[in-house]
Amino acid sequence: MPPSESRPDSLPEGSVTGWVRLTKQGDDEAAHKLWDRYFQQVVQLAGRRIFGSPAAFDAEDVALSTFDGVIRAMREERLETFADRCELWRILRVNAVRRAA
Repeated sequence: MPPSESRPDSLPEGSVTGWVRLTKQGDDEAAHKLWDRYFQQVVQLAGRRIFGSPAAFDAEDVALSTFDGVIRAMREERLETFADRCELWRILRVNAVRRAA
């Protein structure tokens, strides 16, 4: 990989696809950028799913668990088939909904 493509800072601003690729390679900074981009959206989604249900967890717990599981799966190459922002959001959404159920 050319040096200009090796760090999230060298990617176009908001390049989710690049951050996904780098996160799969173990780049913590890229994973943090994905977190910054999607965490609040996952919290809001989880909050809507668990609103009014007697749960021993809250929306942030669901979002934390979701991100941990998805990032771990990416790094363990269990999620090789996706590479772009739409697929990442779908995976985050499905995982959050399942965890909030």
